[in-house]
Amino acid sequence: FKRMLKFYGLSLNEEQMTIGKHENWETCKMNWVTSDNHNHLRITRILDFLVKMGRYDLAQAFYDELARIQNTEKHSISSNT
Repeated sequence: FKRMLKFYGLSLNEEQMTIGKHENWETCKMNWVTSDNHNHLRITRILDFLVKMGRYDLAQAFYDELARIQNTEKHSISSNT
């Protein structure tokens, strides 16, 4: 999970159980913050896995950050995703 967060330009604050943008955000977002990107399916699978493993805290933290990204980035995460 942490490896994928890094790929997405995100990081986990384990003390506060929050996810935020990492210092490499601007570079990494170009790989996946586009409408209908194949990485969105991976994100869905990650969220599903976290819930199935009982890590609702991580799933919610990840979802919350994704919602912030969708609200602030142009052409980011499609409504279909």
